[in-house]
Amino acid sequence: MLESILNIGSWLVENWQGLGVFFGCLLITVLIHELGHMIVALRCGIGVKAFSIGFGAPFLHKTIKGIDYRLSPLPFGGYVDIQGMSSKKKPTDFLAHRYLHKFLVLIAGVTTNILLALGIYLIHYGSVSLGFKIDLLTLKAMFTQDYTVMQGVFRYIPINLFLLQLSVLNLFCGVSNLLPIVPLDGGLIWYYIIEKKLSKGVKKFINISGWIFVIGIQVVLLYWIYFK
Repeated sequence: MLESILNIGSWLVENWQGLGVFFGCLLITVLIHELGHMIVALRCGIGVKAFSIGFGAPFLHKTIKGIDYRLSPLPFGGYVDIQGMSSKKKPTDFLAHRYLHKFLVLIAGVTTNILLALGIYLIHYGSVSLGFKIDLLTLKAMFTQDYTVMQGVFRYIPINLFLLQLSVLNLFCGVSNLLPIVPLDGGLIWYYIIEKKLSKGVKKFINISGWIFVIGIQVVLLYWIYFK
């Protein structure tokens, strides 16, 4: 156990610059995703209570025009605290709006991530199809730990590693958030179709089990890609 901890510590020291770039790209990805949710919610007349980058108790926050902007310590994502997602008391509550508005708010984060990835493909490679193929190859290499193909790509195509990481993260974030698992956007899209028919106990179970699954998967992926 101690040897594993020392190995991780040594890896962090040797790769701190790469980790800094990664977390910078992750911050931009989360910011874009959550901004999509917040902007569409406000445009639909739905109240927003807070906008957070990261999870946990915020160490920095400032309230502007009734919205509490937060920077929190756990960099596994972020969230927009939208008014009335569990109760319907005011006209500006999420649940008080028709399903079309709910759908637009939920799909907005995914849409902004995918649009950013497409924009990077055009800027970086001059081609959406080429950028998409390179991102797929990169994701495959990361999950299989086989970078042979990527070495060949790097040899013939000039690649900016910052833009590559940013497009990969936005593509992955956009696609993975469409999975039908609460609390992911894809899960909430179907959840709010049937939530009126669910008991409080079932709703609680769906939410708790979903969060455990999502956080667990994120920890496993980080370990597999960066520490294995």
